[in-house]
Amino acid sequence: MTTIKQIADKVGCSETTVRRVLRGGNKEVWSGTSARASRIREAARQAGFLPNASAAAVKTGKFNAVLLILSTERGRCYLPEPLLYGLCSSLDKAGLRLVIGRFSDEELTDRRALPSFLRSWSCDGALINYTDRFPSKLNELVRDFRIPSIWLNAPFELDCVKYDDRAAAREAVARLASAGCKRISYVDLRHDFSQELHYSAYERILGYEDGRKICNMPPVSPVKLGNLPADAQVKILADLFKSPMRPDGIIAFDRADRIVIAAAGAGLREAEIPKLAVFCHEFSDIPSDNVIRITAPCKLAAETAVSALMKKISHGHPPARIPPLRMTFVMPNAADGQTYLAKS
Repeated sequence: MTTIKQIADKVGCSETTVRRVLRGGNKEVWSGTSARASRIREAARQAGFLPNASAAAVKTGKFNAVLLILSTERGRCYLPEPLLYGLCSSLDKAGLRLVIGRFSDEELTDRRALPSFLRSWSCDGALINYTDRFPSKLNELVRDFRIPSIWLNAPFELDCVKYDDRAAAREAVARLASAGCKRISYVDLRHDFSQELHYSAYERILGYEDGRKICNMPPVSPVKLGNLPADAQVKILADLFKSPMRPDGIIAFDRADRIVIAAAGAGLREAEIPKLAVFCHEFSDIPSDNVIRITAPCKLAAETAVSALMKKISHGHPPARIPPLRMTFVMPNAADGQTYLAKS
């Protein structure tokens, strides 16, 4: 097993210096000091001796804080209000405070800065809330340096809290079919599929196809209009609703208001308007009561993420798979006012 002494001998410095660099306590002001620290970290990495980014805090006492990592660029993070409140509540119960930081890709992938990343922010662990265009190899780097961290709503199998979008879309097809729909379409008004997309854009379409096949329904090409402005989307949908081949049921990625407006613009009578199941926030304002709402269990996601992170901070748990969380169905005009979970 590699020891501190072996790394010190290889680089040509003292064991004290190696310890100070690996625990993030080295003041790298001068170019020579910075270069030596880089050699120490590289020697440790090659030898499989990786620093724990929160080691200094563990030794001197925890900071009792968690860092929420956001991007400096708009559109690369998704932080709905229920999720933020859920994180704050869960951390409060654990006696921790939430620190929010916004970072560039360069900051998050700097191998020289990452070992002391948490210490410089006085935090014990991190919740990473990038959902689109992930910084190159960031997931690998946080593991290399054993930074206690959990991803939120990202496409990773390990150390990641995400939602079971595919199962929810499959269940939505079954619910619309049981309501009498014979021709169900999938509509995405948000995404331009020529670009890199969040995993949910694909998972929901796959779930729709799963459900369509299970219910033995005819194939209907998904309506993808994310590359168009709102008025053009509404016009195309209105034309679709006027056609003899219009769907009698729709599963929408979101933006149900535009679908409802298009149906009204097409002059459909109430009985002709397609039944709608839409992924949305639990407090979304939709101009129709006859809509099945599919919502993310943000409170449960926050609790799950904080619990998993606490285990990594306290016990150094290895990377673990967190089962995707089931989405919640809010039925229209439910007499009992209850919500229902989508089946896995």
